[in-house]
Amino acid sequence: MDKRIIVKAHARERLEREKVYNITEETLIEIIKSPDEIVTGRGNRLVAHKVLDEDYILRVVHEESEHEVQVITFYRAKRERYYGGQR
Repeated sequence: MDKRIIVKAHARERLEREKVYNITEETLIEIIKSPDEIVTGRGNRLVAHKVLDEDYILRVVHEESEHEVQVITFYRAKRERYYGGQR
C-alpha cells in the first residue's frame, strides 16, 4: 500500500487509554497494511481485522481516499461476533 496513513486524534487518544494492550501507532498501521480481513463499516468506512488470540480481534476503523488512509479509531472485540475469516 502506497497511500499515506494518518492516525487521527481519536485513535491517538485511545492509544493512550489502551496501553494495557500494548498497541502502538505502528501496530495500527501494520494492521491497515496487512489485515486478516476487511469488512465494510458505516457510511464509507472500512474495518480492518487482526486476530489477537482465540477469543479476540482488533478492529481498526478507517476511511480511504485516493491518496491516504485515515485511522479513525480501534477497539478489541469478541472474535465470534465480528470475524468471518478462517484462521
